Order: sequence, then structure tokens, then C-alpha cells
Amino acid sequence: MKALLLMLSTISFFVSPTQAKEIDYLQLCWNKQLGNLGNKYLNVSYTESLNELYHSPEPWQQSHYNVTGRFWCSANNYRKVDSLVSRNKTLSSCLQMDSEKLLFRDYRSTGLSPVTKAMFSNQVFESARYTPQNLINYCLDHKILADKKSDKTFAIYTVTINTSIVKLFIRKADCLAAKVTTLSHDDLYGDVLSTFTYADYATTGTTFYPATITIDKYSGRVKDTVRAAKALLVEVLPKLLDALEGYAMQEPKEKIYQLHTEHYNENIHFIDISPTRLKGNGSRV
Repeated sequence: MKALLLMLSTISFFVSPTQAKEIDYLQLCWNKQLGNLGNKYLNVSYTESLNELYHSPEPWQQSHYNVTGRFWCSANNYRKVDSLVSRNKTLSSCLQMDSEKLLFRDYRSTGLSPVTKAMFSNQVFESARYTPQNLINYCLDHKILADKKSDKTFAIYTVTINTSIVKLFIRKADCLAAKVTTLSHDDLYGDVLSTFTYADYATTGTTFYPATITIDKYSGRVKDTVRAAKALLVEVLPKLLDALEGYAMQEPKEKIYQLHTEHYNENIHFIDISPTRLKGNGSRV
């Protein structure tokens, strides 16, 4: 019996560290940022410094907007309402999403805006502008494994949603979401990298949320900032929008590129591609 115990202790002594169970940073992150919600919802009031590109003779010119808003979220719900001032008019938008449907009213719309299945899926990472919760829950539900190239600082989880490559970076030191990157195609700008960086973590109850989010868009050429003003846990979700009878998300429409030619002189012609032409940016070849 003593010989058997000695043999077992010797075997256990030579187990390499790599054979030990790896730390599940994704589960630990979910526990801290979603697991303590119970039947409640995280409600955050925020201010936003928003910059958008516009058509200009000078490249990368931006229009600036100050936005105020609120969002509510849990593992399977996300709702947001915000307002901004444009040309002395106050415009507002609403978004309401659960596990089955997406309802959306854009700034200049009086009724529901049309949504597609792709828009519904993309909210998983587009909502990362305000909170990483939806993406954390998505990665856990879909059993996304950490990349082999995860380093000493971050556990990195990569997933493709529709045509976008999304990466979630979880900081190993505290098991909180540090940043999210998305690589998506744009008809005018090509492959565009967006980075959402989370800082100044705070808690409401025992749920962690980032109080400051910086957004680098268009591969870092445009920068926005979202700052949480107040956060609390609530037991009831507000009803922001009502689905119309026969609600259904549309299938994405295939883009049909129409070429418009313009005679400049005997040897030069301009070719405009319609999707970029409609944006007012006049992409010419």
C-alpha cells in the first residue's frame, strides 16, 4: 500500500503546468459583468462625443455631435434611446432587441425603420460601443475558445459574425473586458478596423461596467467617446417600441452596382459606382 501511494505521488509530481486545467477567463468575465444581474437589468445614462464623416473637398472632414442617452441590458436584452441636436433640431432614436427580434427607429424616421437579419446579428458587436455585455454573452453561448495566440495580458476570443471579424480581449489580471475590435468591409473605405476600449470600471451592486469607452473608427482616423453618467440596476425593462402586426426581419438585399460614366475630355472619362455615389462621396475611377 505504501509503495502504491509513493508511485501515485511521484506521478502527480511530474504533471506539467500545461496539463493543469486552464483558466476560463470568458466564464469569469461573464460572472463579473453579467452573472450577478439575476433578474435585474443594468441601466446606464451616458453622454457621447460623436463624430461622423461628411462629403467635403478635404478628406476626412467630420461633423461633431453631442449625444445623451440611456441603455438597458442583460444577457438576452438590449434597449437604447438617445437624442442629439442637428441644425437646431433635437433628433432621437430608439432600439429594442431581445433574443428573437430587433425594433429600430432612426433619427429622422417617424415610424419603425426596416431591419434585416444581418442588422439583428450585427447588434451583438455594434452594441459594444456602449457595453461589452452582449458580445461576452454571445461568446459564452457559442462556446468560443480563446485564441492560441492569447498573451500574458489578454485572453482573446475571435468570432466571425456575418462578414465582420470580431475580437473580444479579456484582461487576465482582473477578468474584465478590456477592448473589442471589429474588422468590417465598407464600400467606400475598404476593410475598416474599429476599436472599442473600456476603462474606468465601476460597479452597481456587484455588476461591473466600464464608465469610459473610447472608440477608434475608420482604422483610427475618427475618435468618439462615451462616458457613463449614472448606473443602476432596475427590475423592469421599458417598452420603447411596439412591433407592427406581421413583424418580420427582411432578408439582406444583394447590392447591384450601377456604373455612371461622365465624359471629361477626349482621353479621360470618369466612372462613378452607384453605392458610393449615393453617399455623396463620388468615388471615381
